[in-house]
Amino acid sequence: MLPFFSKTIFYLYEGLQGRNTLSQYAHFLETQWYTKDKLREYQFYRLKSLLEHSYQNVPYYTQLFDDYGFKPFKMNSFSDFKRLPFLTKDIIRDNTDNLIAKGIDKNRLLRLKTSGTTGQPLLVYAGNKRRSAGMAARLRMFSWWGQIYGIRE
Repeated sequence: MLPFFSKTIFYLYEGLQGRNTLSQYAHFLETQWYTKDKLREYQFYRLKSLLEHSYQNVPYYTQLFDDYGFKPFKMNSFSDFKRLPFLTKDIIRDNTDNLIAKGIDKNRLLRLKTSGTTGQPLLVYAGNKRRSAGMAARLRMFSWWGQIYGIRE
C-alpha cells in the first residue's frame, strides 16, 4: 500500500477510535529534543498535574494522600513525591475499582492482564490516552529507524 494511503487510513482509524495518537506523536517528536533542564522541568510539571488529578478524582489516591498528609498542590520538588509508598501489584489487586477515576465507566476501558509468570496475573485498565501514548511512542521509535508505520521494509 502506498505510504500516503497507509498513514491516512491509520490516522483515520485512530480518530474513529477516539484516540489522539497523531497529536501525541507530534508532541513526542518535539519533547525528545528538550534539554536536560527543560525535560526535568516538564517532568515535574506533568507529575504534579497527574498527582493533583489523582487526588481529586481517584478514590485510592485521595485516601492515600490524606493518610500521608501529602498535598499535591503544595508539591515544590521531586523530593516531596518520595514520601509516598510505591504502588505494588498487591495494592492494585486489592484496590482495582478504587484506582479508576470518578466518572469513568470501567466497561469502556481496555482490560490489560499479565500472564502471571511470576505468580498471580494482574489486571489493570487503560483508556484511550494510554493507548494513544503507547502507539505514539511506537511511531516515534519507527521514525528513529527511518521507517513508516505500516509500510513493509
